[in-house]
Amino acid sequence: MAKRGSRMGKSETIQLRLNPLSKWALELAAGRERRSLSSFIEWATEKLIRELHGAFKQGRDISVWEVAEKCWHPDPIWRLVRLASDYPELLTFNDRAQWQAVLLMVSIEQNIEPKKPVGGFMVDVEWLPAMHKVWPYIVGNAENLDMDEVRRLYLEARESCRA
Repeated sequence: MAKRGSRMGKSETIQLRLNPLSKWALELAAGRERRSLSSFIEWATEKLIRELHGAFKQGRDISVWEVAEKCWHPDPIWRLVRLASDYPELLTFNDRAQWQAVLLMVSIEQNIEPKKPVGGFMVDVEWLPAMHKVWPYIVGNAENLDMDEVRRLYLEARESCRA
């Protein structure tokens, strides 16, 4: 028998705030579907995002699910690069700030040692260790990102990774 569930293998936990009526309605619907509340919410959410219009490319609507499948990567920097490159209209405010920081780090590298993009991605795998050292700062400060600080941290991280 095929195993049900995500191909990712590992699940994530989120907190959800609902008014009492919505929670009770979900409990009723879960019972109707013979699912646990958690299983029902996961199933209903996936069903919705498979149907929800996310973008319009090459003359057709693309669901949020299709975008997620195309852009998914376990590495958050690669995931952002894929999303920003193919579906920039779906970037949130914080995503846009993070994307600008990635572009800054790429421009620093390109000014130091120009490289051609490999496989259509502008981020070279050699740059990732330094980028990952700066990433927590970028994510934690996305709402008010100081690009001078990103530059300083990246150059520092770059040196420590090269040593």
